[in-house]
Amino acid sequence: LDIARKSSDLIIYDAVTGEKVSNTSVAGRVRTVSYSSDGRYLLAAAGNGEGLIYRVDADGRLGEKIVLPHGSLPVTAAVWSHFGTRIITTSRDQRACVWTLKQDETASVTKDGCVQLTDTVFGAAWSPMDDRFVTVDGNSLVTIWNSQAGTNGAFASLKSFKLEGDVFTTKVAFGPPDKTAVDTIITLRNDGRLTIHELERWRVLYEANEAVRITNFDVSTGGDQLLTVHGDGAAFVAPFWQPADRLRDIAQKLIVRCLTPSQRLLYLGPAFEHTELAGCEDKWRQGVSEGIFRAKPALR
Repeated sequence: LDIARKSSDLIIYDAVTGEKVSNTSVAGRVRTVSYSSDGRYLLAAAGNGEGLIYRVDADGRLGEKIVLPHGSLPVTAAVWSHFGTRIITTSRDQRACVWTLKQDETASVTKDGCVQLTDTVFGAAWSPMDDRFVTVDGNSLVTIWNSQAGTNGAFASLKSFKLEGDVFTTKVAFGPPDKTAVDTIITLRNDGRLTIHELERWRVLYEANEAVRITNFDVSTGGDQLLTVHGDGAAFVAPFWQPADRLRDIAQKLIVRCLTPSQRLLYLGPAFEHTELAGCEDKWRQGVSEGIFRAKPALR
């Protein structure tokens, strides 16, 4: 994802050769981008107030586009459900909206409904079984919702928790259950602080104490690995529930080259547990030839 001032380029690379497959221009800054679980669709959150779904051709190029009209204010995030049939878009208009995608020859999308919060909604995520979703807003309020809308199209709020401090939260996700099988929530603050809370009593199970701020994170498809991207361009994979104060002490280092602030790319593709992409094609090809960048097949 290469971010420009007034538009964005969605650039698709071949994960084996590093060659550029396609380049699609999008109006407005694109803030998030991700593949559906089967790799047939690409989802993007655009600064012009739209969520965008692209059908992905067999050769990896972006084809037909489906627009999810959210409003006039920028869409801050767009996320797939784990089963790839539902989508959440969040916006500066203080709403999070849920959509259902019918994946057939003539793909169609219906809006299931929206939830209204009191500040910009910066992020959302689905639970592992897609029965709940979580949002986080500019007040650092983390809210868990039932993903099945009522007859009036409203989603019931199940729990809400307030994060401490004045720094707003930029991303939220469901983590794996802890050792007592209680669900967990992972949050990332604007100051780079990553925290894992137990959902039942909202107590802190882990807080990353990193010398270099964390700028993004994701959870592996198997749910047992945490991927973090740091402000110096480094990325790490660490197993959950290891006793360590610093992720770098227990993590496998992935990449420390060719990532600029505008090219920090975090990608969990449909065919890999993790794929490391450098921002520059020549460095990517060099890394492939040197055996630096590798992808591990995911268990299906």
